[in-house]
Amino acid sequence: MTKYNKLNKNLEAENQKKNCVMEPQTISKNMVRLRNHNIFKLGKYKTLFHFFVFVFLIVAMNSCSDSVTLKPEDMTGWKTRELLGEVKKVAYSDGSYIKFNRDGNITDEKVNDITYTRKWKNPLQYKLKGGLILNVTFNDSMRIEKSEDGFGNEYVFDQRGRVILFKTNLGDKKEKYYYKGKSFLPFQKVEGFWDESGFHLFIKTYTYTEFDKQGNWLKCTVEVAYNILDEEILTNEIDLGEKESYNLERTIEYYQPLPKNEKKMSFSIRYRNYGKMFFYPEFKLAGEGTAIIDWGDDSEQQIIELKPFPFKLDDDISTINEYDRERYPLYTFSHKYAEYDTYTITVTGGSITHLCIIHLEVTDIDVSQNPNLEYLIFGCNPILNSPISSLDVTKNKSLKELAFRFTSITELDLSKNPELLTLYCGNNLLTSLDLTNNTKLMRLDCTRNKLSTEALTKLFESLHENPIIAPYHFKRVSPSGNPGKYNSTIAELKGWDVK
Repeated sequence: MTKYNKLNKNLEAENQKKNCVMEPQTISKNMVRLRNHNIFKLGKYKTLFHFFVFVFLIVAMNSCSDSVTLKPEDMTGWKTRELLGEVKKVAYSDGSYIKFNRDGNITDEKVNDITYTRKWKNPLQYKLKGGLILNVTFNDSMRIEKSEDGFGNEYVFDQRGRVILFKTNLGDKKEKYYYKGKSFLPFQKVEGFWDESGFHLFIKTYTYTEFDKQGNWLKCTVEVAYNILDEEILTNEIDLGEKESYNLERTIEYYQPLPKNEKKMSFSIRYRNYGKMFFYPEFKLAGEGTAIIDWGDDSEQQIIELKPFPFKLDDDISTINEYDRERYPLYTFSHKYAEYDTYTITVTGGSITHLCIIHLEVTDIDVSQNPNLEYLIFGCNPILNSPISSLDVTKNKSLKELAFRFTSITELDLSKNPELLTLYCGNNLLTSLDLTNNTKLMRLDCTRNKLSTEALTKLFESLHENPIIAPYHFKRVSPSGNPGKYNSTIAELKGWDVK
Protein backbone atom coordinates (compact mmCIF):
# COMPACT_ATOMS: atom_id res chain seq x y z
CA MET A 1 0.00 0.00 0.00
CA THR A 2 1.42 3.42 -1.01
CA LYS A 3 1.76 6.29 1.42
CA TYR A 4 -1.05 8.11 -0.43
CA ASN A 5 -3.47 5.22 -0.12
CA LYS A 6 -2.64 4.85 3.56
CA LEU A 7 -3.21 8.57 4.20
CA ASN A 8 -6.36 8.61 2.12
CA LYS A 9 -7.84 5.71 4.11
CA ASN A 10 -6.95 7.43 7.36
CA LEU A 11 -8.84 10.51 6.20
CA GLU A 12 -11.85 8.46 5.17
CA ALA A 13 -11.90 6.65 8.52
CA GLU A 14 -11.67 9.97 10.32
CA ASN A 15 -14.64 11.36 8.42
CA GLN A 16 -16.69 8.22 9.02
CA LYS A 17 -16.15 8.68 12.74
CA LYS A 18 -17.64 12.14 12.31
CA ASN A 19 -20.79 10.60 10.74
CA CYS A 20 -19.58 11.66 7.29
CA VAL A 21 -20.41 15.33 7.92
CA MET A 22 -17.71 17.00 5.82
CA GLU A 23 -17.84 20.74 6.18
CA PRO A 24 -16.04 22.89 3.56
CA GLN A 25 -13.28 23.77 6.02
CA THR A 26 -12.73 20.06 6.74
CA ILE A 27 -12.33 19.31 3.03
CA SER A 28 -9.87 22.22 2.69
CA LYS A 29 -7.79 20.96 5.59
CA ASN A 30 -7.69 17.47 4.09
CA MET A 31 -6.49 18.87 0.76
CA VAL A 32 -3.72 20.83 2.52
CA ARG A 33 -2.63 17.76 4.43
CA LEU A 34 -2.48 15.77 1.20
CA ARG A 35 -0.67 18.55 -0.65
CA ASN A 36 1.99 18.90 2.09
CA HIS A 37 2.64 15.19 2.26
CA ASN A 38 6.08 14.07 1.05
CA ILE A 39 4.72 12.14 -1.88
CA PHE A 40 3.53 15.38 -3.53
CA LYS A 41 6.71 17.43 -3.15
CA LEU A 42 7.83 16.35 -6.63
CA GLY A 43 6.23 18.23 -9.50
CA LYS A 44 5.67 15.12 -11.61
CA TYR A 45 2.98 14.03 -9.13
CA LYS A 46 0.95 17.23 -9.30
CA THR A 47 -1.50 16.03 -11.98
CA LEU A 48 -1.92 12.71 -10.23
CA PHE A 49 -2.59 14.57 -6.99
CA HIS A 50 -5.43 16.61 -8.47
CA PHE A 51 -7.01 13.51 -9.97
CA PHE A 52 -6.99 11.53 -6.74
CA VAL A 53 -8.26 14.46 -4.67
CA PHE A 54 -11.16 14.92 -7.10
CA VAL A 55 -12.08 11.23 -6.92
CA PHE A 56 -11.72 11.20 -3.16
CA LEU A 57 -14.04 14.20 -2.70
CA ILE A 58 -16.72 12.72 -4.97
CA VAL A 59 -16.66 9.40 -3.11
CA ALA A 60 -16.70 11.14 0.28
CA MET A 61 -19.66 13.36 -0.60
CA ASN A 62 -21.64 10.46 -2.01
CA SER A 63 -20.88 8.46 1.10
CA CYS A 64 -22.12 11.33 3.25
CA SER A 65 -25.37 11.68 1.30
CA ASP A 66 -26.07 7.97 1.64
CA SER A 67 -25.90 8.19 5.43
CA VAL A 68 -28.91 10.54 5.85
CA THR A 69 -31.29 9.26 8.53
CA LEU A 70 -34.95 10.23 8.29
CA LYS A 71 -36.97 11.32 11.31
CA PRO A 72 -40.40 9.87 12.20
CA GLU A 73 -42.07 13.10 11.04
CA ASP A 74 -40.55 12.42 7.60
CA MET A 75 -42.42 9.09 7.42
CA THR A 76 -45.99 9.91 8.42
CA GLY A 77 -49.14 8.34 7.01
CA TRP A 78 -49.39 11.40 4.77
CA LYS A 79 -45.99 10.58 3.28
CA THR A 80 -47.00 6.95 2.65
CA ARG A 81 -49.69 8.35 0.36
CA GLU A 82 -47.44 11.00 -1.27
CA LEU A 83 -49.30 13.93 0.32
CA LEU A 84 -48.10 17.37 1.33
CA GLY A 85 -49.58 19.43 4.17
CA GLU A 86 -51.94 18.46 7.00
CA VAL A 87 -54.48 16.53 4.97
CA LYS A 88 -57.76 15.60 6.64
CA LYS A 89 -59.44 13.60 3.86
CA VAL A 90 -58.82 12.57 0.26
CA ALA A 91 -61.86 11.52 -1.78
CA TYR A 92 -61.35 9.89 -5.20
CA SER A 93 -63.66 9.90 -8.20
CA ASP A 94 -63.90 6.09 -8.07
CA GLY A 95 -65.58 6.24 -4.64
CA SER A 96 -62.55 5.40 -2.52
CA TYR A 97 -61.24 7.71 0.19
CA ILE A 98 -58.61 8.06 2.92
CA LYS A 99 -59.00 9.89 6.25
CA PHE A 100 -56.19 11.07 8.50
CA ASN A 101 -55.88 12.37 12.05
CA ARG A 102 -53.78 15.43 12.92
CA ASP A 103 -50.72 13.27 13.56
CA GLY A 104 -50.81 12.29 9.90
CA ASN A 105 -51.89 8.71 10.59
CA ILE A 106 -54.58 6.98 8.52
CA THR A 107 -57.82 6.41 10.44
CA ASP A 108 -60.15 5.17 7.68
CA GLU A 109 -59.53 3.92 4.16
CA LYS A 110 -62.15 2.76 1.66
CA VAL A 111 -60.97 0.59 -1.24
CA ASN A 112 -63.24 -1.43 -3.55
CA ASP A 113 -66.28 -0.79 -1.34
CA ILE A 114 -64.44 -2.14 1.73
CA THR A 115 -63.64 0.25 4.59
CA TYR A 116 -60.63 -0.37 6.78
CA THR A 117 -60.67 1.44 10.13
CA ARG A 118 -57.72 2.06 12.42
CA LYS A 119 -58.44 3.06 16.01
CA TRP A 120 -55.36 4.92 17.24
CA LYS A 121 -54.74 4.68 20.98
CA ASN A 122 -51.68 6.91 20.58
CA PRO A 123 -49.51 7.99 17.61
CA LEU A 124 -47.54 4.73 17.81
CA GLN A 125 -50.29 2.14 18.27
CA TYR A 126 -53.59 1.33 16.58
CA LYS A 127 -56.19 -1.42 16.51
CA LEU A 128 -57.80 -2.93 13.42
CA LYS A 129 -61.46 -3.85 13.23
CA GLY A 130 -60.80 -7.51 14.06
CA GLY A 131 -58.94 -6.56 17.24
CA LEU A 132 -55.39 -6.91 15.91
CA ILE A 133 -53.11 -4.34 17.58
CA LEU A 134 -50.21 -2.94 15.56
CA ASN A 135 -47.28 -0.94 16.95
CA VAL A 136 -45.47 1.67 14.87
CA THR A 137 -41.67 1.81 14.97
CA PHE A 138 -39.07 3.61 12.86
CA ASN A 139 -35.72 2.24 11.74
CA ASP A 140 -33.53 4.63 9.72
CA SER A 141 -35.57 4.94 6.51
CA MET A 142 -38.32 2.48 7.41
CA ARG A 143 -41.77 2.84 8.95
CA ILE A 144 -42.83 -0.50 10.44
CA GLU A 145 -46.38 -1.26 11.57
CA LYS A 146 -46.39 -4.73 13.10
CA SER A 147 -48.30 -6.81 15.63
CA GLU A 148 -46.55 -8.94 18.25
CA ASP A 149 -47.01 -11.91 15.89
CA GLY A 150 -45.26 -10.10 13.06
CA PHE A 151 -48.31 -9.21 10.98
CA GLY A 152 -48.45 -5.77 9.43
CA ASN A 153 -46.91 -3.32 6.98
CA GLU A 154 -43.49 -1.97 6.08
CA TYR A 155 -42.69 1.25 4.23
CA VAL A 156 -39.22 2.03 2.92
CA PHE A 157 -38.33 5.65 2.11
CA ASP A 158 -35.53 7.25 0.13
CA GLN A 159 -33.41 10.16 1.39
CA ARG A 160 -35.99 12.69 0.19
CA GLY A 161 -38.72 11.14 2.33
CA ARG A 162 -40.45 9.47 -0.63
CA VAL A 163 -41.84 5.99 -0.20
CA ILE A 164 -40.07 3.58 -2.57
CA LEU A 165 -41.27 0.21 -1.31
CA PHE A 166 -44.36 -1.06 0.49
CA LYS A 167 -44.83 -4.60 1.80
CA THR A 168 -47.65 -6.16 3.79
CA ASN A 169 -48.30 -9.71 4.92
CA LEU A 170 -51.89 -8.85 5.84
CA GLY A 171 -52.74 -9.23 2.16
CA ASP A 172 -49.40 -10.50 0.80
CA LYS A 173 -48.98 -7.42 -1.35
CA LYS A 174 -45.94 -5.46 -2.51
CA GLU A 175 -45.57 -2.07 -4.21
CA LYS A 176 -42.54 -0.42 -5.72
CA TYR A 177 -42.37 3.30 -6.58
CA TYR A 178 -40.31 5.07 -9.25
CA TYR A 179 -39.58 8.81 -9.41
CA LYS A 180 -38.08 11.28 -11.86
CA GLY A 181 -35.58 13.77 -10.50
CA LYS A 182 -36.65 15.56 -7.32
CA SER A 183 -40.39 15.12 -7.82
CA PHE A 184 -42.18 13.79 -4.72
CA LEU A 185 -44.83 12.15 -6.94
CA PRO A 186 -44.06 8.76 -8.48
CA PHE A 187 -44.37 8.49 -12.24
CA GLN A 188 -44.74 4.71 -11.95
CA LYS A 189 -45.95 2.18 -9.41
CA VAL A 190 -45.41 -1.53 -9.68
CA GLU A 191 -47.88 -3.59 -7.64
CA GLY A 192 -47.91 -7.35 -7.17
CA PHE A 193 -49.58 -10.04 -5.09
CA TRP A 194 -49.91 -13.83 -5.08
CA ASP A 195 -53.01 -16.01 -5.23
CA GLU A 196 -53.73 -19.53 -6.47
CA SER A 197 -53.54 -18.43 -10.12
CA GLY A 198 -50.05 -16.92 -9.84
CA PHE A 199 -48.34 -13.59 -9.26
CA HIS A 200 -50.52 -10.67 -10.36
CA LEU A 201 -48.38 -7.79 -11.59
CA PHE A 202 -49.58 -4.26 -12.36
CA ILE A 203 -47.44 -1.47 -13.81
CA LYS A 204 -49.14 1.90 -13.48
CA THR A 205 -47.80 5.03 -15.16
CA TYR A 206 -49.08 8.40 -13.96
CA THR A 207 -49.42 11.71 -15.78
CA TYR A 208 -50.45 14.53 -13.46
CA THR A 209 -52.44 17.36 -15.01
CA GLU A 210 -53.79 19.51 -12.16
CA PHE A 211 -52.55 20.46 -8.68
CA ASP A 212 -53.83 22.40 -5.66
CA LYS A 213 -52.03 25.17 -3.77
CA GLN A 214 -50.27 22.67 -1.51
CA GLY A 215 -48.77 20.92 -4.53
CA ASN A 216 -50.92 17.79 -4.30
CA TRP A 217 -52.37 16.48 -7.55
CA LEU A 218 -56.11 16.77 -8.24
CA LYS A 219 -56.31 15.19 -11.70
CA CYS A 220 -54.18 12.59 -13.41
CA THR A 221 -54.23 9.97 -16.16
CA VAL A 222 -53.27 6.41 -15.24
CA GLU A 223 -51.95 3.91 -17.80
CA VAL A 224 -52.10 0.31 -16.57
CA ALA A 225 -50.40 -2.83 -17.84
CA TYR A 226 -51.38 -6.14 -16.21
CA ASN A 227 -50.51 -9.80 -16.40
CA ILE A 228 -50.25 -12.95 -14.30
CA LEU A 229 -46.78 -14.43 -13.94
CA ASP A 230 -45.44 -17.75 -12.73
CA GLU A 231 -42.79 -16.11 -10.57
CA GLU A 232 -42.49 -12.99 -8.44
CA ILE A 233 -40.96 -10.18 -10.49
CA LEU A 234 -41.46 -6.71 -9.05
CA THR A 235 -39.97 -4.40 -11.67
CA ASN A 236 -41.04 -1.92 -14.33
CA GLU A 237 -38.52 -3.36 -16.79
CA ILE A 238 -40.89 -5.95 -18.16
CA ASP A 239 -43.38 -5.88 -21.00
CA LEU A 240 -46.82 -6.95 -19.79
CA GLY A 241 -48.50 -6.48 -23.13
CA GLU A 242 -51.56 -4.37 -23.85
CA LYS A 243 -52.19 -1.26 -21.73
CA GLU A 244 -55.35 0.48 -20.65
CA SER A 245 -55.76 4.03 -19.37
CA TYR A 246 -58.29 5.95 -17.32
CA ASN A 247 -58.68 9.38 -15.72
CA LEU A 248 -58.68 9.84 -11.97
CA GLU A 249 -59.75 12.89 -9.98
CA ARG A 250 -59.77 13.64 -6.28
CA THR A 251 -60.65 16.34 -3.77
CA ILE A 252 -58.52 17.10 -0.73
CA GLU A 253 -59.67 18.54 2.58
CA TYR A 254 -57.09 20.03 4.95
CA TYR A 255 -57.06 20.66 8.68
CA GLN A 256 -57.46 24.26 9.74
CA PRO A 257 -54.31 25.86 11.18
CA LEU A 258 -53.84 25.50 14.92
CA PRO A 259 -54.45 28.63 17.01
CA LYS A 260 -51.31 30.63 17.72
CA ASN A 261 -52.34 30.91 21.36
CA GLU A 262 -50.74 27.84 22.91
CA LYS A 263 -52.41 28.14 26.34
CA LYS A 264 -53.82 24.82 27.37
CA MET A 265 -56.40 23.45 29.76
CA SER A 266 -56.50 19.74 30.43
CA PHE A 267 -58.36 17.30 32.63
CA SER A 268 -58.26 13.53 32.87
CA ILE A 269 -61.48 11.58 33.16
CA ARG A 270 -62.41 7.97 33.83
CA TYR A 271 -65.05 6.60 31.49
CA ARG A 272 -66.52 3.31 32.67
CA ASN A 273 -69.62 1.13 32.64
CA TYR A 274 -72.26 2.30 35.12
CA GLY A 275 -74.66 -0.57 34.57
CA LYS A 276 -78.18 0.52 33.68
CA MET A 277 -77.27 4.18 34.09
CA PHE A 278 -75.60 6.00 31.21
CA PHE A 279 -73.66 9.26 31.36
CA TYR A 280 -72.58 10.76 28.08
CA PRO A 281 -69.02 12.20 28.23
CA GLU A 282 -69.53 15.94 27.98
CA PHE A 283 -68.38 19.25 29.39
CA LYS A 284 -69.21 22.92 28.92
CA LEU A 285 -67.11 25.92 27.98
CA ALA A 286 -67.43 29.66 27.55
CA GLY A 287 -64.92 32.31 26.55
CA GLU A 288 -63.55 34.00 23.46
CA GLY A 289 -61.41 33.02 20.46
CA THR A 290 -60.67 29.78 18.65
CA ALA A 291 -59.78 26.62 20.54
CA ILE A 292 -59.13 22.97 19.75
CA ILE A 293 -60.51 20.05 21.75
CA ASP A 294 -58.39 16.90 21.82
CA TRP A 295 -60.51 14.08 23.28
CA GLY A 296 -57.49 11.96 24.17
CA ASP A 297 -58.44 8.89 22.13
CA ASP A 298 -56.69 9.91 18.91
CA SER A 299 -60.01 10.72 17.28
CA GLU A 300 -60.37 13.81 15.12
CA GLN A 301 -59.70 17.00 17.03
CA GLN A 302 -62.58 19.45 17.27
CA ILE A 303 -62.05 23.12 16.38
CA ILE A 304 -64.49 25.42 18.16
CA GLU A 305 -65.29 29.11 18.35
CA LEU A 306 -65.70 29.99 22.02
CA LYS A 307 -68.73 32.08 22.97
CA PRO A 308 -69.01 34.35 26.01
CA PHE A 309 -71.05 33.42 29.06
CA PRO A 310 -74.69 34.33 28.23
CA PHE A 311 -75.57 36.29 31.37
CA LYS A 312 -74.09 37.77 34.52
CA LEU A 313 -74.42 36.26 37.96
CA ASP A 314 -77.31 37.30 40.16
CA ASP A 315 -78.88 36.15 43.39
CA ASP A 316 -81.37 33.88 41.59
CA ILE A 317 -78.62 31.35 40.82
CA SER A 318 -76.75 31.52 44.10
CA THR A 319 -77.94 28.11 45.34
CA ILE A 320 -76.88 24.57 44.54
CA ASN A 321 -79.48 24.47 41.74
CA GLU A 322 -77.08 26.51 39.64
CA TYR A 323 -75.55 23.19 38.55
CA ASP A 324 -78.65 22.42 36.48
CA ARG A 325 -77.93 22.73 32.78
CA GLU A 326 -81.17 24.68 32.25
CA ARG A 327 -80.03 27.39 34.66
CA TYR A 328 -76.48 27.49 33.28
CA PRO A 329 -76.87 27.35 29.48
CA LEU A 330 -73.16 26.96 28.74
CA TYR A 331 -72.11 25.59 25.37
CA THR A 332 -71.85 21.81 25.63
CA PHE A 333 -69.29 19.59 23.93
CA SER A 334 -69.73 15.82 23.96
CA HIS A 335 -67.93 12.80 22.59
CA LYS A 336 -68.47 9.08 22.16
CA TYR A 337 -65.59 6.85 23.27
CA ALA A 338 -65.17 3.43 21.73
CA GLU A 339 -63.84 1.84 24.91
CA TYR A 340 -64.03 2.26 28.67
CA ASP A 341 -60.73 3.74 29.78
CA THR A 342 -59.04 6.81 31.28
CA TYR A 343 -58.62 9.72 28.85
CA THR A 344 -57.00 13.14 29.04
CA ILE A 345 -59.02 15.88 27.36
CA THR A 346 -57.04 18.95 26.31
CA VAL A 347 -58.39 22.32 25.19
CA THR A 348 -55.77 24.46 23.44
CA GLY A 349 -56.09 28.12 22.55
CA GLY A 350 -58.69 30.79 23.15
CA SER A 351 -59.45 32.67 26.35
CA ILE A 352 -61.50 30.28 28.48
CA THR A 353 -63.58 31.89 31.22
CA HIS A 354 -65.95 29.06 32.18
CA LEU A 355 -65.43 25.30 32.52
CA CYS A 356 -68.16 22.97 33.73
CA ILE A 357 -67.58 19.20 34.03
CA ILE A 358 -70.65 17.46 35.43
CA HIS A 359 -71.16 13.94 34.06
CA LEU A 360 -67.53 12.78 34.14
CA GLU A 361 -65.30 11.24 36.78
CA VAL A 362 -62.41 13.67 37.01
CA THR A 363 -59.05 12.12 37.97
CA ASP A 364 -56.90 15.19 37.34
CA ILE A 365 -57.31 18.79 36.21
CA ASP A 366 -54.84 21.47 35.10
CA VAL A 367 -56.02 25.07 34.67
CA SER A 368 -52.68 26.70 35.47
CA GLN A 369 -52.41 28.26 31.99
CA ASN A 370 -55.85 29.90 32.09
CA PRO A 371 -55.50 33.23 33.95
CA ASN A 372 -58.89 34.45 32.67
CA LEU A 373 -60.81 31.54 34.16
CA GLU A 374 -63.74 32.89 36.22
CA TYR A 375 -65.90 29.84 36.75
CA LEU A 376 -64.86 26.23 37.47
CA ILE A 377 -67.21 23.41 38.42
CA PHE A 378 -66.60 19.65 38.40
CA GLY A 379 -67.33 16.45 40.30
CA CYS A 380 -70.91 17.36 41.18
CA ASN A 381 -72.58 13.99 40.62
CA PRO A 382 -72.85 11.69 43.67
CA ILE A 383 -72.89 8.61 41.43
CA LEU A 384 -69.70 9.64 39.61
CA ASN A 385 -67.30 10.05 42.53
CA SER A 386 -64.23 11.82 41.15
CA PRO A 387 -60.97 10.31 42.46
CA ILE A 388 -59.12 13.61 41.98
CA SER A 389 -57.08 14.31 45.12
CA SER A 390 -55.64 17.79 44.50
CA LEU A 391 -56.55 21.07 42.83
CA ASP A 392 -54.31 24.04 42.01
CA VAL A 393 -56.06 27.36 41.32
CA THR A 394 -53.23 29.62 42.43
CA LYS A 395 -52.72 30.84 38.84
CA ASN A 396 -56.40 31.75 38.41
CA LYS A 397 -56.53 35.21 39.97
CA SER A 398 -59.78 36.07 38.12
CA LEU A 399 -61.65 33.11 39.59
CA LYS A 400 -65.09 34.16 40.88
CA GLU A 401 -66.88 30.83 41.32
CA LEU A 402 -65.46 27.47 42.33
CA ALA A 403 -67.60 24.38 42.86
CA PHE A 404 -66.51 20.80 43.33
CA ARG A 405 -68.07 17.93 45.26
CA PHE A 406 -67.65 14.18 45.76
CA THR A 407 -63.85 14.23 45.35
CA SER A 408 -60.85 13.11 47.43
CA ILE A 409 -59.44 16.63 47.80
CA THR A 410 -58.12 17.21 51.35
CA GLU A 411 -56.68 20.74 51.12
CA LEU A 412 -57.19 23.85 49.02
CA ASP A 413 -55.08 26.98 48.60
CA LEU A 414 -57.28 30.01 47.83
CA SER A 415 -54.78 32.68 48.85
CA LYS A 416 -54.31 33.81 45.21
CA ASN A 417 -58.03 34.20 44.41
CA PRO A 418 -59.07 37.66 45.68
CA GLU A 419 -62.04 37.88 43.27
CA LEU A 420 -63.74 34.71 44.57
CA LEU A 421 -67.46 35.30 45.21
CA THR A 422 -68.86 31.81 45.73
CA LEU A 423 -67.26 28.58 46.93
CA TYR A 424 -69.14 25.27 46.92
CA CYS A 425 -66.86 22.56 48.28
CA GLY A 426 -69.25 20.27 50.13
CA ASN A 427 -68.97 16.46 50.19
CA ASN A 428 -65.19 16.29 49.98
CA LEU A 429 -62.36 15.40 52.38
CA LEU A 430 -61.17 18.90 53.31
CA THR A 431 -59.48 19.10 56.70
CA SER A 432 -58.84 22.86 56.71
CA LEU A 433 -59.89 26.01 54.87
CA ASP A 434 -58.36 29.49 55.08
CA LEU A 435 -60.32 32.33 53.43
CA THR A 436 -58.30 35.27 54.76
CA ASN A 437 -57.51 36.65 51.29
CA ASN A 438 -61.00 36.09 49.85
CA THR A 439 -62.43 39.44 50.90
CA LYS A 440 -65.23 39.41 48.32
CA LEU A 441 -66.65 35.98 49.22
CA MET A 442 -70.47 35.96 49.50
CA ARG A 443 -71.37 32.25 49.49
CA LEU A 444 -69.61 29.32 51.17
CA ASP A 445 -70.83 25.72 51.31
CA CYS A 446 -68.36 23.43 53.09
CA THR A 447 -70.83 20.84 54.36
CA ARG A 448 -69.91 17.18 54.91
CA ASN A 449 -66.13 17.44 54.86
CA LYS A 450 -63.55 16.40 57.51
CA LEU A 451 -63.35 19.74 59.31
CA SER A 452 -62.65 19.44 63.04
CA THR A 453 -63.81 21.90 65.71
CA GLU A 454 -60.47 23.67 65.57
CA ALA A 455 -60.55 23.81 61.76
CA LEU A 456 -64.08 25.24 61.79
CA THR A 457 -63.10 27.89 64.32
CA LYS A 458 -60.12 28.97 62.21
CA LEU A 459 -62.35 28.99 59.12
CA PHE A 460 -64.92 31.30 60.77
CA GLU A 461 -62.15 33.56 62.03
CA SER A 462 -60.75 33.89 58.49
CA LEU A 463 -64.09 35.13 57.07
CA HIS A 464 -64.08 38.84 56.13
CA GLU A 465 -66.22 41.59 57.65
CA ASN A 466 -66.71 43.52 54.41
CA PRO A 467 -70.18 44.71 53.33
CA ILE A 468 -72.39 42.76 50.94
CA ILE A 469 -71.59 43.11 47.24
CA ALA A 470 -74.49 43.60 44.78
CA PRO A 471 -76.37 41.74 43.43
CA TYR A 472 -76.08 39.58 46.56
CA HIS A 473 -78.45 40.37 49.44
CA PHE A 474 -76.63 38.51 52.20
CA LYS A 475 -73.47 36.59 53.05
CA ARG A 476 -74.01 32.91 53.83
CA VAL A 477 -71.87 30.05 55.15
CA SER A 478 -73.03 26.41 55.41
CA PRO A 479 -70.73 24.28 57.62
CA SER A 480 -73.03 21.44 58.71
CA GLY A 481 -72.20 17.76 58.42
CA ASN A 482 -68.56 18.04 59.57
CA PRO A 483 -67.20 16.00 62.51
CA GLY A 484 -66.32 19.18 64.45
CA LYS A 485 -68.61 21.64 66.22
CA TYR A 486 -68.76 25.30 65.33
CA ASN A 487 -69.64 28.57 67.04
CA SER A 488 -71.91 30.44 64.64
CA THR A 489 -71.53 33.65 66.64
CA ILE A 490 -67.99 34.16 65.28
CA ALA A 491 -69.37 34.39 61.73
CA GLU A 492 -72.63 36.15 62.62
CA LEU A 493 -70.76 39.04 64.26
CA LYS A 494 -69.11 39.59 60.87
CA GLY A 495 -72.46 39.78 59.09
CA TRP A 496 -72.64 36.17 57.92
CA ASP A 497 -75.80 34.09 57.80
CA VAL A 498 -74.93 30.59 59.16
CA LYS A 499 -77.15 27.82 57.81
